[in-house]
Amino acid sequence: TIKLLLAEEAMAQRRSARGTCSFSDLSWATGDGRSVQASSPPSSLSAVKSVAIPARCTVIDMYGFRIGDVGAAALARSLERNPQVQRLTLVSNGLGPAGAEALARALRKSRSSVLSLDLNSNAVGDRGARALGKAIAAGGALRTLCLHNNLVGDEGAEALAQAVEANPALQELLLINNLITPAGTQMLARALRSELGAGLTTLSLSGNAVGDRGAEHLAAALSGGNAKLERLLLSGAGVGDVGALALAAASYRHARITSICLSSCRLS
Repeated sequence: TIKLLLAEEAMAQRRSARGTCSFSDLSWATGDGRSVQASSPPSSLSAVKSVAIPARCTVIDMYGFRIGDVGAAALARSLERNPQVQRLTLVSNGLGPAGAEALARALRKSRSSVLSLDLNSNAVGDRGARALGKAIAAGGALRTLCLHNNLVGDEGAEALAQAVEANPALQELLLINNLITPAGTQMLARALRSELGAGLTTLSLSGNAVGDRGAEHLAAALSGGNAKLERLLLSGAGVGDVGALALAAASYRHARITSICLSSCRLS
């Protein structure tokens, strides 16, 4: 037991030295001032009103703490007062559309300097994706947005496409295992061709229903000349021979592209 406690303390010290904070490094409190710990019952998290972020904290990395929309809203309010935070990871934390909207409001604040936002394995849906897309389109420094496994469909893809088109700071858009069809893929492809906002270097649509039609839209974007895309990930996205050939032909005309991933697709 003593060895385990010493190991946990050593890990906490290493996180601190790197400026990385997890749930226990932040101070969570309810409206009446009661402290909330990682071991507290879920009902305590639903009553969280404030979060104190240490000044040394530049990275917040929380996996599976189930803070929900209420916790995300409290954290978002604190982010507005802590511009030193550059990376926020909230994987599997039970966020829905309201939690994403709260974070989007924080991103829109002029002092926000968040460069990477990872909301993998939540349920923000189209509504949450729209809020995040509008926040990114309004400006800001965000470079990486990860929305893997978030029930994002074509409406959300449209808002994210507008963000790509409007804000060249966004470099990585990661959307694995969502509900995006060729229609949503077409909107993202159109954004890649934009002269104003074609800053995206990585686009991941693996596990979506991109299909041959969507692949052809992406191929047309690569052939258009403006796209800066370097990595296109379409594993398990239903692309067949027609789409693969279109992408292969476009890659010859697009000097920037370094990798196109089509594993687990329908290729002969």
